[in-house]
Amino acid sequence: MILNADQFEFLPDERCYTEELSLLNSWRLGIGVTGIVVENYLTLLNCPEPGMQRSFRCVRIDRSGDDIAGWRFDEMPGPNRSGDAAHRLNVLIIND
Repeated sequence: MILNADQFEFLPDERCYTEELSLLNSWRLGIGVTGIVVENYLTLLNCPEPGMQRSFRCVRIDRSGDDIAGWRFDEMPGPNRSGDAAHRLNVLIIND
């Protein structure tokens, strides 16, 4: 799935792009009548600045019983990624 970084709120202290599922382009996330399927990988365009992009992999699904609270993505290796773990980005999509 490919999204634009400006669709997300950026939390600098956590180095995290976050947004509620309902505010994203739902059809691109695989929303269906029978449930929600979020792809395992995503690419953020214009991240961390215009003209750049970063790729992320889903590493955890936050659950409360049978309900999905959100999806957490960690930055994947790539030419623009920082080698320092403290500077890597992550994404949180909240299932609202």
